[in-house]
Amino acid sequence: MCGIAGFFGSTVSPIAAPALLQRMAATLGHRGPDEKGIHSAPGIGLAHARLSVVGLADGQQPMADASGDLVISYNGEIFNYVELRERLQARGRRFATGSDTEDTASVYQDDDDRKDESSGGEGVQSSFHWAADTDGDEGDGNAEE
Repeated sequence: MCGIAGFFGSTVSPIAAPALLQRMAATLGHRGPDEKGIHSAPGIGLAHARLSVVGLADGQQPMADASGDLVISYNGEIFNYVELRERLQARGRRFATGSDTEDTASVYQDDDDRKDESSGGEGVQSSFHWAADTDGDEGDGNAEE
């Protein structure tokens, strides 16, 4: 399974954050040997070591949505991601990748799916979602397991 690390609300400077996150990702190499990625913004940093299962060519993480307002670092697999994606596409959602990570982020953004537990993905996961500051408040981090 993939490895996730990071910091939240830290005093790590934006200049130092990328190097720190690269070191974090390197320590997780045994969890995700396929690729490593980082994301940093003021007060938040995500490091991800990926074990590719679904979306082999285009599932790099941390993954941002099209607006850049939501970033997800995700570990797990959604077993019904094809059906879930079809349901979300029927509602007008567009996808840029073949990765179930993007489905997870889309369900998180879709208020109807978050209210209806039966419409979510079936599988095992841990994730951290970061919603950027779009309304003048502080950004909102949400860890789920």
